Amino acid sequence: MKKLLVVLVLLCLIMGGAFAQSPAEGTNVLIDVGIGLAITDFSVVVPPISAALTFRPANSAFSFGGFFIFTSLEDTLRIFGVSADWNATITGFGVRFNRHFGDSNTFDPYIGTSLGWATMNMEVDVVAPGGILMGSTSASDSGILAGVVFGMRYFFTNNIGINLELGFTRLEADTSQVASVGLSLKF
Repeated sequence: MKKLLVVLVLLCLIMGGAFAQSPAEGTNVLIDVGIGLAITDFSVVVPPISAALTFRPANSAFSFGGFFIFTSLEDTLRIFGVSADWNATITGFGVRFNRHFGDSNTFDPYIGTSLGWATMNMEVDVVAPGGILMGSTSASDSGILAGVVFGMRYFFTNNIGINLELGFTRLEADTSQVASVGLSLKF
C-alpha cells in the first residue's frame, strides 16, 4: 500500500508539467461533504460520513487540504446461547493531495492520495441466555489511514456542485471506504 501511494504521488508530480492548465482565477477553496459506501465484515450503523477542506491555487493543477471521516459499525457473535454484542465507531482525519485534469469551471476530474490517522473505539457486552449481562468491556485502537481516489466534481452553479469519488481508503483492519457521493461548495 505504501509503494502504491508513493508511485501515485510521483505520477501526479510528473504529469503536472505535461498537462498545464488554467483553472478559475484566484485560489479556489473547496468544501466537500459526503456519504460513503464501506466494505466491511460487520453491520454498518452509520455509513462513512466525510468532510474535506481543499485549497487549489490559481493556475495550478494541484490541490491540497485536510479531511475528516466518521463511521459506526456493530456485530453479534453467538456461541452456545451466549452472545457478544459489540459496536464500534471509527473516526479519522488527515491530509489530501489531488491532481486535477482539465480547466473547466463546471467539470473537475482528479486523482488523489490521502494519509492520516484513524481511531476505533469499541464496546462489547457479553450476554447469557435469558438476556443476563455477564460482562462489558471497551477498547480502542489507532493506526494509519491511507487511501487513493479517483474523483470528479460537477458544478451546477459557480459555487454549488456534486462530487463522486471511487477509490480505496483503509479505515481499520476490516473496514474500507470504496465510494463516496456528496455536495461540493466552491469559494
